[in-house]
Amino acid sequence: MAKYNVFAHQFNGKVNFQIIKGELQPHLTKKFTHLGVVDAFSIKKAEQIAQHRLSSGLFRLNSTSKPKKVVIFVDYNGVLDSYENTIAIEEANPELKRGEFDFLKATVLHDRVYKIAKLALEHNALVVTTSDFRREGVNFYSLIRATVAKRGTEEQKAFVVDNKRTLRGLCTDVTGVGRSRNIEITDYIEKEGVTHCVVLEDDHDIDSLYNRIWVSGYRGLSDANFNELESYLKSF
Repeated sequence: MAKYNVFAHQFNGKVNFQIIKGELQPHLTKKFTHLGVVDAFSIKKAEQIAQHRLSSGLFRLNSTSKPKKVVIFVDYNGVLDSYENTIAIEEANPELKRGEFDFLKATVLHDRVYKIAKLALEHNALVVTTSDFRREGVNFYSLIRATVAKRGTEEQKAFVVDNKRTLRGLCTDVTGVGRSRNIEITDYIEKEGVTHCVVLEDDHDIDSLYNRIWVSGYRGLSDANFNELESYLKSF
């Protein structure tokens, strides 16, 4: 039997444990709360003991009393477009070049942008851009203005006009530049005090703690994806 130090961190309403055999690890204390020490025969058993002690009140996870801050992290290509539609537009408009904002504006499906914006407004959630287009100064609000406000139905256009100020406040943030998209998202969460999030992604590996919604890069966001997104937002 060995001694295990138990650390825990709460995010998205879930408790994530870090069980360390032996001495304390100072680098963990910035993000995780040190709950105490347990005696066990394995890390798995130590975590089981820690979960029991936490649920019974023997271990307490300090509350930071942070206000709720919900974020929808959004990629663009493979999420807001579809392969077939993109190819059709590309063939009909050879002057459009991949990687440029004009190409993005033409190929993004405005209905998807509208649905995300509407959910963000209903649930007071930030929409934070993870797409590489952020390096070109593109954020989700500029995409709303370039797609929904231009090609949407009259109802959708009115939505943009009526909620202009709120949408600008919710949809202009972008992640920074890191070694991976997961690290960029983690850095944003820690820097901005995010308490709950969902990640819309078709390609990059994302920590399951962040509620990744897997999107088909061929068809982009589906009705099932939107239902899952709405379900997460309602649960926060």
